Amino acid sequence: MRILVDDDLPPLVAMRLRAAGHDVREVRKLPPSENLVYRTIGTAMVERRLFITPRADLQFFSQADHAGILVAQLRRPNRERIVAAVFDAIEQVPESEWNGRTVVVREKGWTTIQREEIVDKETLRPGQIDHSD
Repeated sequence: MRILVDDDLPPLVAMRLRAAGHDVREVRKLPPSENLVYRTIGTAMVERRLFITPRADLQFFSQADHAGILVAQLRRPNRERIVAAVFDAIEQVPESEWNGRTVVVREKGWTTIQREEIVDKETLRPGQIDHSD
């Protein structure tokens, strides 16, 4: 799976994901940018990577065209708990089902937000209704 790991997570997360065979990039190793959004979720969207972060504010992008967002929002995080939460979510959700899905992992379970299907107005067929307004 193609993954981008936020720099707010311990490097151990990326290391373990790589060891499990995933194609992992780390935000901390990307070129510097003044635009934090582009450097994080923007890069993940452009490269079609699952974005793993502890930052709940990035749930704002749940309706954007992304390849998946995993928010590890633990109250008492430590490296091992974060790694366990990430692997649990990745193992529970098949790779083919991450597109457009935001999963928020907490100690007592998780919440899933599925992006609404994106419709290109120019490809609407006669009789279809455009609800975008």
